[in-house]
Formats: sequence, structure tokens, C-alpha cells
Amino acid sequence: TAFIIASSSQSFVYAMLRNIDLEKEDRSIVVYGQPRWKDFTQISYQYYETMNVHISSEAYLNPDDFNTQTFKEEFYNKYGMPPTTEAFKGYDSVLYFGRMLKEFGTGFRSKLDVNPKEGLHTRFDIQRTVTQPKIGAEGDALNQFDQYMNKHLNILEFSGYQFRKAD
Repeated sequence: TAFIIASSSQSFVYAMLRNIDLEKEDRSIVVYGQPRWKDFTQISYQYYETMNVHISSEAYLNPDDFNTQTFKEEFYNKYGMPPTTEAFKGYDSVLYFGRMLKEFGTGFRSKLDVNPKEGLHTRFDIQRTVTQPKIGAEGDALNQFDQYMNKHLNILEFSGYQFRKAD
């Protein structure tokens, strides 16, 4: 049985998990929730574990990855403190866009949607998005777009009392 709980209210989520736990009997349960759930402090991780909680996240740092460990060590050696999430995001963004600029020059923007790359904290899978389709005089949709957006999304599962990337 799968439940999708779209709330980010800690008290509501706690009440829902508690009720699901009381009613689940011997059924296998999966609960999908919001990224903010990983910051909740008043919900027992035992609920996350028994409810097989999954959340979405734009970023995921694999603590066992060699490149992540190397970045942490080099960052600490240079700045005397561990890197924040923003440091990983900044590093990956500058590296990705710098490589795009080097490879495609100043016109790299037209290549963003054909050049996915894996970073330390996320995958860059940038695609064109259209918020309001433009219609031509003949009623045909014009080949225009509004913006680029990174469409990659990680699904994290709570297992072994921590969130890890789901397979």
C-alpha cells in the first residue's frame, strides 16, 4: 500500500504516520512525502523506518562517494571548516557552466538541454520548459520556450535510519 502525503506540517505528518502505523497490520507500506521531512525533529525515525518513507530531493550527497569525500577534505584543508550544502552546489554549478562555456563558447545556452552531467550534489539534466505555449497565426504551436530548468529529481528512501538514494 502506498500513501502520498503532500503536507509539510510536522504535526500533520506525525498524526498521519501514527494512524497509518496503527492500521497497517501486516501490509507492506510505502509513504511518499516532502523534502522538508528530513528536517523534522519531533517525529521518531522509527516511523520513517517502519513506514518505508520516501521523499524527493533536488540534491543528494553520497557520503561514501570518493569524490564527495575528497571535496570535503580539500575544502576543510583550505577553509578550516566542513563544506555546506551551498558549497557543493556552487562547486558543481561553476564546474558545469564553466565546462559548457569552454566546450561551446558564449553560445553554450543553446546546448544546455543536450549535455547532461553528473555533479557531486545533483545531476544536471537541463531541459527547455514552456509555461504558456505560443500559438502562431495558423494555430500551430511555435517552437519557443520560456526558460531552462533542471528536471532531475532524486528519490530518497529512509533506510538504516538515514535517507539514501533509492535504486
